[in-house]
Amino acid sequence: LAEDLGITRDEVMAIGDGNNDYDMIQAAGLGVVMENGTERLKGIAKEMTLSNENDGVAHALEKFVLKNKQ
Repeated sequence: LAEDLGITRDEVMAIGDGNNDYDMIQAAGLGVVMENGTERLKGIAKEMTLSNENDGVAHALEKFVLKNKQ
């Protein structure tokens, strides 16, 4: 999808918590794992966010995406 939209890998952020997210986290320019994510993901993610119970996705979006928009 990113390629079709002309977006580089460096411009893609992926957020996940389970081993099924491994390839997505690895492929993204910025791989973010949830605090309650698996140890396998924590080993490859570039950043960690709060758990899903503490609005981790919203926290990551505010920190990494909206920081440049404010």
